[in-house]
Amino acid sequence: MSARKVVCVVGSTKFRDEIKEWALERTLDQHELILFAPFAKEEIPNLEHFRRELEIQHCQKIRMSDCVFVFNKDKYIGDSTKLEIQYAKSINKSIEYLESEE
Repeated sequence: MSARKVVCVVGSTKFRDEIKEWALERTLDQHELILFAPFAKEEIPNLEHFRRELEIQHCQKIRMSDCVFVFNKDKYIGDSTKLEIQYAKSINKSIEYLESEE
């Protein structure tokens, strides 16, 4: 039995429902996925108070993963996702994209 890769999925929370659907399909295909907190900003009371903690947690998820998958629907990459990509690159994680960067 070969070891399955652990994939950290990053992307804009505006695509959270689509990411969840995509992730379910991949999980059923036997992928190991780590997802960001699946809520919209407006669903978190005192978001600014928790923002740094959420960023730290997501960096930990990226470190635990074998690679990072960027859910960049319509080639959209928000500021937080850009930071996560930079972090993943800084620790030499391989990165794949839903849609080509070009």
